[in-house]
Amino acid sequence: MGSAATDRPYRTPLRQPELAVTAAEELGREFAKQGCRIVVFSGSDDFIEGAVVRGYLTSGRASARSIEVHAPLRQEGAPFPEARDRPEIFDPRPDSGSDWEVGFYRAILAADALLLIGGGRTTFNAGVIGLSREVPVVPVAAFGGEAERVWERHRAAPNDATDEDLARAAADWGPESAAQLVESLVSRHDRRVEAARAAERTGAASARLRAYGLVFALVMLAGALACIPLSTSADAPAWRAAAVLVAGPVMIGICGAIIRNAFDDGTGWLWAAVRGAAAGAVTFLLFVAAQTAANPDVLSAESAKNLVYVVLAIGFTAGLGSDAVYAKLRQTDVTPTTSLQ
Repeated sequence: MGSAATDRPYRTPLRQPELAVTAAEELGREFAKQGCRIVVFSGSDDFIEGAVVRGYLTSGRASARSIEVHAPLRQEGAPFPEARDRPEIFDPRPDSGSDWEVGFYRAILAADALLLIGGGRTTFNAGVIGLSREVPVVPVAAFGGEAERVWERHRAAPNDATDEDLARAAADWGPESAAQLVESLVSRHDRRVEAARAAERTGAASARLRAYGLVFALVMLAGALACIPLSTSADAPAWRAAAVLVAGPVMIGICGAIIRNAFDDGTGWLWAAVRGAAAGAVTFLLFVAAQTAANPDVLSAESAKNLVYVVLAIGFTAGLGSDAVYAKLRQTDVTPTTSLQ
């Protein structure tokens, strides 16, 4: 998008308008050679899209429906005269109503990349939107206009653009400029797509790890609940009742810690399981130590029947809050090292 018309005011002065139109044609040819689909809005001489479309068609590489045209539904005549001779190349997307801004900005938000030449306020707005979306933006600063102001913004916030990409966009126009700029735009787009795919793969791997952790937590929960009938059976020997009383809080502590970890990224569930087991065991030991003061036979078969419900509850609570307790302990200065005043 943009404009190189000399009969309109520009906040940033336009430079070499004739060369800007030639550059737009060269860029159109290069887009076709690279196999890019393009989105355009108006073939009026007030804008550079007509020149881009001419270059795109003269390349001999234009494929079917590769020029997407957004224009108001009730606009008189075809937006681009070339559509009458080669309609198979164009993909019209008429916008309802007569407000061109609605379709224009909707297309900007859906575009994979933006290329700007000259232009006024709308070109500047579109460039800022592209920079905010962090899609590849190539503002050709050599011809001035609002594209130059977008380049200045891009220089301050380069996103994924390298110094070489920005230097090419600001360099004087030459025979290789079109190929270099389109290559820069395409390579940046490809890097962005690959980064999105890598993030998707990472997300899928995290989801699998979270699922494995929750399945393991479910197994630990089932094992902990199985301790209830094992400890309360009438013929349970004392050693088995005591062993079950120890195993229950450890397993349910693991369950609680993994469930708490699932609210984060869920990938560190093995570390959470170890932390939950330790929290469940320590909590059980502290509870039993307090109980033995009043009942020395607390680990007997008869006492285990009554205690199993309590130790499972406190073991789960300990596992669920183990990450917060662990973080607090790491921040605590156990031995003060400040000098005495």
